[in-house]
Amino acid sequence: WSECESFDASAAYVEDVRRKLSAAMQSQDQRALRAVFRSIVAALSAPREFGCFSEHAIQMDAAAIQRVMGALQSKLRKLALQCLSHLDVTDLHSMPALLRLQSVIEGFERDQSTCVSSARGGKQW
Repeated sequence: WSECESFDASAAYVEDVRRKLSAAMQSQDQRALRAVFRSIVAALSAPREFGCFSEHAIQMDAAAIQRVMGALQSKLRKLALQCLSHLDVTDLHSMPALLRLQSVIEGFERDQSTCVSSARGGKQW
């Protein structure tokens, strides 16, 4: 994800993840689901608060702004939720990605002193 230098490359990445998730869900392959989930979590940006004008706000570069306009982060969060609904979260192999996601959420809640549900796309978080 970090190597995607253009919006088109980022959009292609999200579409590839969507295809892999669909195949993994259809085959019920836990290894493939874990791989897809890791890819999704690696690509997710930290939650952003509405307004983004606080001292903790993260400035977005031009590529990030274009991704937001393409709703790629929203698509990734939706894919993460789909993946989680099929993933065996009790499997220890799933833990690193789950812990990373938990860390991102807890970081937002700590920095903003509010629940992640108040972030942009809060219902997806």
